[in-house]
Amino acid sequence: MRLTRSIKGVLALAIRRKSILPPDTSIASTPASSPWPSLTLPLCCFSAACTIALGALPLTAEASTDWTVVSLHPPQASGSVILRGGSGHQAGYAVVAGMERASLWTGTAESWIDLHPAASTWSHAASISDGQAGGWAVVNGSVRASVWTNTAWEWTDLTPPVAQGGGQVVDVSGGKQVGYIYARYPGGRTASLWAGSAESWISLNPAGATDAVAFGIDGELQVGWAEVGGVRRASLWSGTSGSWVDLHPTGTSQSFAFDVDAGTGKQVGYTYVNGGADRHIRASLWSGSAQSWVDLSPAGTQESYALAIGDGKQAGWVTLSCPAPGCGYRRASLWSGTASSWIDLHVYLPGTYLNSDARSIARTGTRTYVYGTANKAGLPGEAVVWILDNNLFSNGFESDVRGGEASMIQPTQGR
Repeated sequence: MRLTRSIKGVLALAIRRKSILPPDTSIASTPASSPWPSLTLPLCCFSAACTIALGALPLTAEASTDWTVVSLHPPQASGSVILRGGSGHQAGYAVVAGMERASLWTGTAESWIDLHPAASTWSHAASISDGQAGGWAVVNGSVRASVWTNTAWEWTDLTPPVAQGGGQVVDVSGGKQVGYIYARYPGGRTASLWAGSAESWISLNPAGATDAVAFGIDGELQVGWAEVGGVRRASLWSGTSGSWVDLHPTGTSQSFAFDVDAGTGKQVGYTYVNGGADRHIRASLWSGSAQSWVDLSPAGTQESYALAIGDGKQAGWVTLSCPAPGCGYRRASLWSGTASSWIDLHVYLPGTYLNSDARSIARTGTRTYVYGTANKAGLPGEAVVWILDNNLFSNGFESDVRGGEASMIQPTQGR
């Protein structure tokens, strides 16, 4: 439905910020983030072992102890972001001719597929699973919850009639979609679950919630957050509003869950420890209850975010505390269930890259793929993938593990 001119402008700004940054990580306050400048980056391969396309990357025995990094940045784009990946596809967006366009890849920069609907002014693909991509598109000034399906990637508008202010799909799994809608705008959001059509939409908002978003889905489980009693609380659902589980840990001021692994029953996200100017943002891991909360924040970091989970591993980013070299910039990160297990993936990028983040994990055979974004000072973001060919992950890692978020799509809360 069409928005008025005044609402349209406010909503476009709010949705744009929600789709890129986590809470209170503004474009101005973090060197890692900026609107993508209009400059095309070439396809890059940041390892001596990386000599050909990702799909046939030769990793020698010596190279297998290191991560190899490949750029998926399309040559025709001025910026690109991978939001989630799995089953041989990656979802995100590319900036072409100044417009953010929902995009898919199949492992190389040249494989880029433009999903942007003809009637849309800008769009993002937020997730990909089982031949279905989810995200959003702005059509006639209204942000539409969207899904693309089949080999032709046909676009379907999932926005239900009750959504007076539009909505977004944030994750997809097994033919279902999660995200949120605005029943009215301005106003609180409604955490949402779909099964492939606008008519299938249901609300996940628990009783008393004034604002809520669903960020991740795996099997029959969904995660996100709900504001109840004036506190934003990491949340877990199993398909209905009445199934809501409050994951908010004692001693934290706000908490957000971004991804869930149904196989292990674990969730990831982040929490605010303390409040106001003294707050600390900490990557977090749960096992289905508030009491199970684990703080993943490594020593020497000022903030950390966990956005993806799969088979005992978690991915996201941290910023180092000053005066450490590189402090204040994002560093793509990987954990295996504890703060001390932290791996700094940023070190595998060239020294000229200032920022990086990890948003998704996938596993195929012996290869581990971590998808994210990196950028140099003053240059646009560039979609990248870190690749490791060894047994870092335990046996049985699923080949289609989604990450977060993120945001991801990391909606900016409280702005």
